[in-house]
Amino acid sequence: MYPTLLTLSPLTGDTTTTPTGLYIALGAAAVLLIALGVFAVLRRRDK
Repeated sequence: MYPTLLTLSPLTGDTTTTPTGLYIALGAAAVLLIALGVFAVLRRRDK
């Protein structure tokens, strides 16, 4: 989780010059949220 945040920090800082960096950050955030949601569902099923 921490390495992804570190790699995203320069991308989010370049949003004014490169909108693609913003899209990459949003995509990575969406992937993280989906992964966390799937992980939470799997943990609930185990209980």
